[in-house]
Amino acid sequence: MFPNPMNSNAGMWPHRIPAQYKACVNESNTNVIFSTNLAFDTAWVQEQLDSILPKASKITSMEDLRKLDSIDLKPSSAISNCLTTLLSQKSLSSKKHGALLKRVLTSYLQVYSAVQTESAFQNYDLGLIFNGRFLHERACWDALKNLGIKTLLFETTRDRYFLRPEGFHSRITNQDYINKFWENSSEPLAERERIAQENYRARRYGRNKFILMDEEKRTESHEYFAFFANSDDEAFGFWETWLQPLGSQIDVIKKLQDLFDVRQKELLLIRLHPNFANKSKEEKREWNSIIPSAYSRVISYAEEVSSYDIMANAKGVLTFGSTIGLESAFWNKPVAVLADCHYDELGVADKLVNWDEVGRWLEEGYRLDSTQINQRHMAAYKKPWFLHLAGENFVHTRLKEIGNPGWGEWEATSFKGIGLKTNSLMRKISGAILRLRLFKVKSPLWH
Repeated sequence: MFPNPMNSNAGMWPHRIPAQYKACVNESNTNVIFSTNLAFDTAWVQEQLDSILPKASKITSMEDLRKLDSIDLKPSSAISNCLTTLLSQKSLSSKKHGALLKRVLTSYLQVYSAVQTESAFQNYDLGLIFNGRFLHERACWDALKNLGIKTLLFETTRDRYFLRPEGFHSRITNQDYINKFWENSSEPLAERERIAQENYRARRYGRNKFILMDEEKRTESHEYFAFFANSDDEAFGFWETWLQPLGSQIDVIKKLQDLFDVRQKELLLIRLHPNFANKSKEEKREWNSIIPSAYSRVISYAEEVSSYDIMANAKGVLTFGSTIGLESAFWNKPVAVLADCHYDELGVADKLVNWDEVGRWLEEGYRLDSTQINQRHMAAYKKPWFLHLAGENFVHTRLKEIGNPGWGEWEATSFKGIGLKTNSLMRKISGAILRLRLFKVKSPLWH
């Protein structure tokens, strides 16, 4: 079975369920049946592989994975998301990654078939899946949908949880939840403003990689617009609801550079996301191909420059969906998004879908009056308010905050008195085993 790179415990128990987790479930329902057996139809899996692999041999990009989809079976979303996370890049070729692609596809088909096989013997009324983004969870979800079985996705925000038919990666649906939660909130506006202020101030003035300052590098005498690159790959593969009408992010940046060079007015300051430092060599090479031009400057992902200072001194902010675009609206900056993103339906930014709109925005569209600025500032309250109060309280689970306070990282420590915390040494051992398993999966020598 293909390992889940997001499961910190995967190295410890790939073939068994930990006793304390069983105890937690049995504490609530003694009728639950546990199984780690994956009974799938080997012949069906092989039949699908025989049909799909000839198409896979012609893959030259992640987007090409859509060619693997058929009317009845659509594995491309799950596979592309998995490979993007695993390889830390969005480029793909069957020549270089063929063996890995085959293994990921095989694992998806095995889980998909196992759900079908199990459902043939059980009368399931409901499927419960965590998040719905990862390879095996997505395979389960796809199979359940095709079987017509109602499915709910379990998601968490800080110390609360959700059970919804669509997950947080459903861009439009999730923003609809946020907008409605805001509209239906009865708490005073002053309280909502307090929560938003705390959230945005913690991000701007707390300790994080975006705040490192260098007085020499951050000084820019010429007027400029700022472009903040987006490093979020989580939504990659959700083809239908995350579109890029102007092209890929790198193509858009280079076209913006050409546009600013032609205009010969303000500069374009391009801030490459610090998380690009964690990308693959191939992806870094692509980002390093963006070089300064006559009217553009490039701030590398490796440079210790404050993104907040760049934002504060810009005439306007352009982005592909970086969270700092949402923050910029809160800090009273005009914002334009150039692709579908997680806040483009919240009323905080202009959404530009063609180059004529981009040109007009740079000339006049960014000039918002005080009423418009304030409306967008208040619209930026919506998301932190949603994260603060939406969802259901855990009743029997005790949690504690980890990492930077206010950043939303929590972990469960116990359920009905049964401890869930893993020994720190065992966590390290598990992490090492998982890294080894993932290395073997990715390494061409292993294949």
